[in-house]
Amino acid sequence: MWYGKPRRVTLNEDLTRYHRHLRPGVAGTLVPGVKTTIYGWQDRFGAVKFDCCGDTRDIVLSGLTFDPEPEDQESLPEQEYEEPPVFVPKEEAATFSPSGDGGLHDSVLDLLAELIVKKIRDEGSRA
Repeated sequence: MWYGKPRRVTLNEDLTRYHRHLRPGVAGTLVPGVKTTIYGWQDRFGAVKFDCCGDTRDIVLSGLTFDPEPEDQESLPEQEYEEPPVFVPKEEAATFSPSGDGGLHDSVLDLLAELIVKKIRDEGSRA
């Protein structure tokens, strides 16, 4: 996730498999504090709002060229950005605890770990 100021960037990579307008050379604005996918929390990603289509996507920062900041401006004018919906794959979604205590799991791996520990405890007490 990008935590700096809004910055003008240019896309270096061909990302047409994600959106037909995302070709090398497309300009956009790197939006601070916004993520659009589960990967957006990682430091190497930043949400870019593209000028061509208005689409906001998390892009790996190494796939972007930072445009030079104008000398007469310190930064781009402050704008309000609406938070895009976050896509969470079904297998990553929170699931209810099998113990029925109403607790939630952050991932399927947490649920699986709890089930394994419960199974070990149950079989260990029978021995």
